[in-house]
Amino acid sequence: MKAIVEINSTQYELNGIIEISDENHHHLSVVMRSQIEDEILILNGSGLRILAVIDNITKKKTSLRIVQKEQFNDNRKYTLAIGLVKREYFEDILRFATELNVITIIPIKSEFSQRYEPNPERIQKIIHNSAIQSNALYFPNVLDPVSWSEFRELNMGKLFYFHNDGAGDLVDRKIEAEEHVTCAIGPEGGWSLDDLKELSTIDHSISINLQNFNILRAITAVPVAIGHIDRMRQN
Repeated sequence: MKAIVEINSTQYELNGIIEISDENHHHLSVVMRSQIEDEILILNGSGLRILAVIDNITKKKTSLRIVQKEQFNDNRKYTLAIGLVKREYFEDILRFATELNVITIIPIKSEFSQRYEPNPERIQKIIHNSAIQSNALYFPNVLDPVSWSEFRELNMGKLFYFHNDGAGDLVDRKIEAEEHVTCAIGPEGGWSLDDLKELSTIDHSISINLQNFNILRAITAVPVAIGHIDRMRQN
């Protein structure tokens, strides 16, 4: 369904009329070619989903009538730790993470990671655009890049880190259906020996080698890793 992001949409009242302008108006009227009476989802990234109907469209604004409001629980189960990759790859990972209901993205300053500070405004724009495409109810929180010592201080739940010399396929190992899990993916060049030492000493960390695959790029490894862990969950 057609959607827009309005972070402050909690103030919208049922049966009320709201007026949308700027980028969202352009998206609805020009990009999506919306018509009067079309249904629109309004997302705020915090579990609120509002169903609205287009009441009127002019050159400068779109008027929406609120017909339904529903707050959803946050049932997300994954944190993604990623050795910071090139900007274009990192942006793809942001899109995947939004679609895959990742709670938090933690860029890591690993030995082979890229050295730059991601742009917060650019990050939010990419996440919002991905949410519009996927109708995501919750948006991931993206941390500033962290060192290994900072990473160790974070509350990540059980940690699975992926590399070619890890343990074999662990789908027989079961985890609880609602258990919070962190998936750690290396950057281009993978995890160094020092990185692996850091990962191995973290409590509740488990290494995995995806034996059925070739060496994966980070953008490919992210959905594969989360799908792999999902198979381990008890129904």
